[in-house]
Amino acid sequence: MKTKAPLMIFMAVAGLIVGWLLPNPFQDDKAVAESTTTSPTLQTPAPDSAQDNASIDQTLEVMDLRAQLQKELQKETQARQQLEAKLSELSTRVASLETAQLKTSANNSADSAQETTTTVSTHTPQGVNRPGWINTQALIDAGVNEYQANKIRDTYENVEMQKLYLRDRAVREGWIGDDKYRQQVEQLDNQITSLRDQMSDKEYDAFLYATGRPNRVVIESTLTTSPARDAGIRAGDNIVSYNNTRVYTWSDLRNATTQCTTDSTVEIELDRNGQRQQVYVPCGPLGVRLDNTSVQP
Repeated sequence: MKTKAPLMIFMAVAGLIVGWLLPNPFQDDKAVAESTTTSPTLQTPAPDSAQDNASIDQTLEVMDLRAQLQKELQKETQARQQLEAKLSELSTRVASLETAQLKTSANNSADSAQETTTTVSTHTPQGVNRPGWINTQALIDAGVNEYQANKIRDTYENVEMQKLYLRDRAVREGWIGDDKYRQQVEQLDNQITSLRDQMSDKEYDAFLYATGRPNRVVIESTLTTSPARDAGIRAGDNIVSYNNTRVYTWSDLRNATTQCTTDSTVEIELDRNGQRQQVYVPCGPLGVRLDNTSVQP
């Protein structure tokens, strides 16, 4: 009995030591559970619904803005097309009015201002200086004093400006080429005609040249059997006077040929290459083709 007691004590002590040294399985399971509970877990983040909604709103706003811009562009395009159509219509109307004016002028008498002031540039001497609307120096060179030359210039330019205003108004209101327009142009031209009474033939000749108007009648050609050919008139001759009447345009000459007696002989003064000559022809048609030109006196 005494021998078994110490052995039992020894085994108890050894068991305590072994139990102390070995890990507690229940404690390990608890630690694992706690570790599992406290350790972070990987989770998939939930979608940000607020951000997606904002993006959708912005897209819709851009689409609305694009639609508005397209509508405005369509309106702008339609407005431009309408404006172009109106402009084309207006241009056509103006062209028609201009054409009507030209036809009316063509039907007028050859004595009208439109026909008697036509200048053929091919006959104009080269290098002739014509500053401004009227060459005042040409008047002074013809013997007009400076004061009178400036007065003539002012009157002429004032009439020309009034003609421009008249034409502009007639085009705008649609009565250019009508009798109303021609009458008002004639009234303005009468102011220029009145200057003729204040000048000599030489001064008026210079005035026509100074304003770029024709002051010579040019012979372009003659018929083979014509009074002009028989009298020695040639192509290129300038007719200065007919039956002692100064002529400046072909219409002046045509009128002069009807103012004499048919069975009479009349004198024609020619300017041939700067030299004056006199020839004689029967009163009446000359049998020539005429044109107008502007020559420095």
